[in-house]
Amino acid sequence: GFYSGRLDSATIWSDLDESRRIAQQEGDSGLAATALIRHGALHVQAASIPDGRRMLAAAGASNDALPHHELLATRVFSAYGTAVFDLSIDERQRELCELLDECRTAAHVAFHSMALATAGTLAALRHDADRANWLLDEAERLTREHDLATFENVVQRWRSFFAYRFEHGDALEHAERALELAELTGNAWDAAAARWLIGLLLFRRGDDRAEALLRRAHDESVNPCYPFSLIRADLALALVDLDQGSFEAALSLTHDALRRADDFGDVFAVAASLDHLARFECERASFERAARFAGAADAIHREADVDRLPCERDLRSDVEQRLVDRLG
Repeated sequence: GFYSGRLDSATIWSDLDESRRIAQQEGDSGLAATALIRHGALHVQAASIPDGRRMLAAAGASNDALPHHELLATRVFSAYGTAVFDLSIDERQRELCELLDECRTAAHVAFHSMALATAGTLAALRHDADRANWLLDEAERLTREHDLATFENVVQRWRSFFAYRFEHGDALEHAERALELAELTGNAWDAAAARWLIGLLLFRRGDDRAEALLRRAHDESVNPCYPFSLIRADLALALVDLDQGSFEAALSLTHDALRRADDFGDVFAVAASLDHLARFECERASFERAARFAGAADAIHREADVDRLPCERDLRSDVEQRLVDRLG
């Protein structure tokens, strides 16, 4: 229901709560641990990365009651995607090395492809384009050899993100392919994320189609809540509004994005929000405040040893030039 977008958030959480209640009522520790895995996996995607990780760790600690593939699930969902958001890259890279070996040994192709795609994306964030490309190639090969369209969709989404990270000329092509696969597999989460990225790429090209795609990505991310695409669609739409002279609307969207990112545990998006705020403070000539926001974003990137993504890099360059001109 969550991934298809066909159930509302209240229904999804209610179903999960009921499954855990029944498992506890029946005294079935295996079923209770499995329900906790589903709960944790949903939390790291839709509510709180730290809370979801704690649930997954608690479920994994019940290893005597879980089959091996469920134990793998606790580790896959703890690492998949979330390290890109909370920037716990060193820790996740160590975990992924072990996880890749376990998935390979267990011949669990689907989880193996997810782990490879995650490792590839982390390599991209750590400036290693060659390794990132190889890992994503391996993930894509597995999904195609085994006809796993849903997991090829997952891989393609991160491949499009990789192409954007390095500003490859085929970034838009990969994002469009990610959207095509998401729609083919009925995955509303990945479709919203792909629309955000297509919209952002078009906006940076000055294409008038960008706004409609970004607003649709926003609307499709509200209920069920998809924080990744909702936060980033808001930040992109803030730039659209600023471009159109709607300063207050742009500022409001950025504050919304920052609050959501903080609640979700998305440190990467917190840094991006701070870069946006620095740009907006320049717009109203509050240059010392702009410098503080830019410096806070710098600190996050420096601590994680991760470069800004292209859009925020554009903003940071603009802010720096304005600060040099006004503050020296």
